[in-house]
Amino acid sequence: MLSSPFLNFTRALWQGGDFSLSSKDRPTEREINEAMDFLMEIETTYRDTLPVGLPHVDRVAAQWALMSIYRVAQFLVFRELPEELMRTELAGKCPTGVGPEVCYSVDLSFRFLPELLRLTRAVSSHDPLLDVLRSWASDWPLSSVGMVGIEIGSVESILENRALSTLYADRILATNDQSRLADPHVADIVRTALGGFRELSPVNYDHLSGPA
Repeated sequence: MLSSPFLNFTRALWQGGDFSLSSKDRPTEREINEAMDFLMEIETTYRDTLPVGLPHVDRVAAQWALMSIYRVAQFLVFRELPEELMRTELAGKCPTGVGPEVCYSVDLSFRFLPELLRLTRAVSSHDPLLDVLRSWASDWPLSSVGMVGIEIGSVESILENRALSTLYADRILATNDQSRLADPHVADIVRTALGGFRELSPVNYDHLSGPA
């Protein structure tokens, strides 16, 4: 039995391959469940590479994020799909409440936002999809580290969980995203992550140390 286009996309997303889209249709309920089962399975391995103590996965939030990323990719590839449909489908917010579980669950797919933004800009610097991606980047700051020119939304859900805070700090250091350091609480966790070792990230260490 052939895998669905949605499952193939999800696999490529996680396994680092170039994704190709063979359908512009919304996935069926069966296809959604198939892709989500794969996501839940691979998450258990992915979790082992991250700081200990991460929240449990909220499947509803994870599904919303995966579907959202998939539809963005479809609208990017299949240019005949109307802009009105794109704005209608992608205008909805995550159907769950906020919190560390939701933040982590959404990030399973939204951590690919920077790459998706890059691909969209390569198509057109005025692509209406950019508005959607920037809005998501603002709403989900854990997933948008390294993206420039965006408004950084609330990081409360990140800071509520020590493992998420550590992951956030690691990403800030990896991308030298000093815009995140304007928040004193975030600056503190990054300073803790550096632990006084300037060689880990000289740029961020000097920024946090202030004028000599």
